[in-house]
Amino acid sequence: MPWVSPSKDFAFGFQKIESGSFLLAIWFNRIPEKTITWSSNREIPVPRGSKVELTARSLILTNPSGRKVWRAGLLAGSSSSSRGVTLASAAMLDTGNFVLMDRASAVLWQSFDEPTDTLLPTRR
Repeated sequence: MPWVSPSKDFAFGFQKIESGSFLLAIWFNRIPEKTITWSSNREIPVPRGSKVELTARSLILTNPSGRKVWRAGLLAGSSSSSRGVTLASAAMLDTGNFVLMDRASAVLWQSFDEPTDTLLPTRR
């Protein structure tokens, strides 16, 4: 079941691709083609049975055998884990941006910081 933005324009979740594998992705939700605007694991699609887990430290994608395929880099370039930063919530925004936030609603990671080949007019 995808995580849909409040406007229902965008969705975050597993999107099946031609090979029968899946990408952890964001897509345009209101059009029949479900065009992908961002994906975490474009180079390493995962099979059915893979999972995404939101922990106190990260968002992690694993394959069915439990091998980590991708991980959201919280506060990229900093030592957030040593400073005790804790992930408190996540949201799929109407801009097409998926965000991970701390208890003060400060963005720790966002999909807009890891663009793929689709640029959205709402990306800042």
